[in-house]
Amino acid sequence: YAAAQSVLTEDERDLGVTLIDIGAGLSTVAVFRDNALVHVDALGVGGRNVTSDIARGLSTPLEAAERIKLFYGSALHGARDEFERIPCPPVGAMDELRHIKRAELTSIIRARTEETLDLIKTRLAKAGLDTYSGRQIVLTGGGSQLSGLRELTELVFNKGVRVGSPHGIFGLPDALDAPDFAVATGMLRHAFEQTGEAVAGPPDLS
Repeated sequence: YAAAQSVLTEDERDLGVTLIDIGAGLSTVAVFRDNALVHVDALGVGGRNVTSDIARGLSTPLEAAERIKLFYGSALHGARDEFERIPCPPVGAMDELRHIKRAELTSIIRARTEETLDLIKTRLAKAGLDTYSGRQIVLTGGGSQLSGLRELTELVFNKGVRVGSPHGIFGLPDALDAPDFAVATGMLRHAFEQTGEAVAGPPDLS
């Protein structure tokens, strides 16, 4: 709900939209229709699980797996993935640096992200919201910035998908004007709007 305050438009909340916030250890879902919050859900899966899968699949430290995900990671295969090789630090200090095909990394990431999206889709369907939730999905949170995730989400849900960044709050530094801070900026916006409502209009002197 907080993320929705900063990344959704009024038209999206009115016509129907599913907001998926992908954090480090948690993915949360909120469905809006007719300008009302109609459904919330949470899964104990997030960006940290992708990092863990990379670390195990490539036998590399977690810190290195996170860097590999940020610099080379994608949820969809590219034309040169079979030919491009990326550095993969070893777990043991004395082991040599290896280079693996980018396609191997992409396969690991896609397996986890597609499984997560399928699980969200199934839970929305069981709640009877697959059609009621409209034709739009908005991704936000740190995990939403993974390359190829928007396109993969379109394939899984067969709906329009965009990545949502905070809007409506002026003066944010560039570093904070990103999906990572959707919840924090949404809470700020909600707090200020609540304050504005409390002091709006003429004083009641009755």
